[in-house]
Amino acid sequence: MRLYNLIKNRSPWVVFPVALFAGSVLGMLYVNRWKWALLYLVLFSAQMALLYFEYIGETVAFDIVVALMISLQAVYFSRTLKQDALSWYAKLVAVLMTCLVVLLFLALLLKPFLYEPWHMPAGSMRPTIHVGDTVLASKYAYGYGQYSFPFYISPWKSRWFHKDPERGDLIVFALPQDTSVDYLKRVVGLPGDRIQMTNGRLFINGAMLEREFVREVEVPDPKGELYTVKEYIETLPEGKRHGIYEKSDEEPLDNTVLFEVPQGHYFIMGDNRDRSLDSRVMPMVGYIQDKYLVGKIVLLIKDGETGGVVFRAIEPE
Repeated sequence: MRLYNLIKNRSPWVVFPVALFAGSVLGMLYVNRWKWALLYLVLFSAQMALLYFEYIGETVAFDIVVALMISLQAVYFSRTLKQDALSWYAKLVAVLMTCLVVLLFLALLLKPFLYEPWHMPAGSMRPTIHVGDTVLASKYAYGYGQYSFPFYISPWKSRWFHKDPERGDLIVFALPQDTSVDYLKRVVGLPGDRIQMTNGRLFINGAMLEREFVREVEVPDPKGELYTVKEYIETLPEGKRHGIYEKSDEEPLDNTVLFEVPQGHYFIMGDNRDRSLDSRVMPMVGYIQDKYLVGKIVLLIKDGETGGVVFRAIEPE
């Protein structure tokens, strides 16, 4: 309510940023000066035309100075305003600005603390997540740590509201070797587990996971050339099921050493087993310490192939 009153009463603390960031035209309409708004609209249009036809060059420094001066002018006009004499367009701009502030607040709240979308750039998670898909990650699923926040700026060093991932979870994490890069993979190994690939089959704590053949399918490689893979349904020890792709059982990562997952770490793999850079490649990825966790993938929101909005849960069965 206090924020709305500041916007409604044209407080200088609101008028200045509105005129500066929303533009001179909206700024002048906001303070009930339609003639000034029209003048600045004409001047702005003329400047754009001169730039387009290359009669003038870029004028960034000049534009900044002018924007600051117009914002101060709007503040001056706001001090002489009479609320009962406001025109309809000034009231409309106030309502729009209130809605914009609320939406901005929600966006700032949602992304760091609740949910954030991620775009899938590669095919390492086929058939679950395809190239170009957009997924939604829950930021609070595992608590909040350094890499849960934009620019990795965290108000605390430890992980607050900590919760351990479960086997089968699809997670987003910051790559330990380069924390500016985020990866999307599936958790297959928990702290203390023994993980090994033998002849294309995944072994967890000495037991080979069951897999059920579904079909053969052609998929494109990074160059766009098609190759054939076998699609299986793999069953994790807890009974969760998810799809995987295997080109063959004789690829470079189909036979590995025995991995023993340290405490506080996780073993992650891509569902496209022969086209995934994951924990099997120790120097480049390796075990993922829990401090690098960003969130849990919970929803597919856009299909990269069709461009359609889908909103489909992608939890393992």
